[in-house]
Amino acid sequence: MKRDLIDQLERNGVYGRHYIDLIDDYMALWDIKNKLIKDIKARGVTIKYQNGLNQWGYKKNDSISEQKGVC
Repeated sequence: MKRDLIDQLERNGVYGRHYIDLIDDYMALWDIKNKLIKDIKARGVTIKYQNGLNQWGYKKNDSISEQKGVC
């Protein structure tokens, strides 16, 4: 994907280190988004927690709110 984005810039005659830096930032966010989606698929939207021997419950999967910030 990164190579494709760089190729698109080159085809349009757009050059500059700052564009590569933006692509690197985009790729990092893309990786984070995919990891969050994978976690939500694996663990679901709620996660069981346990604070003690007889104390447990469910809480939201924090990946849900984190994904909203990335997308």
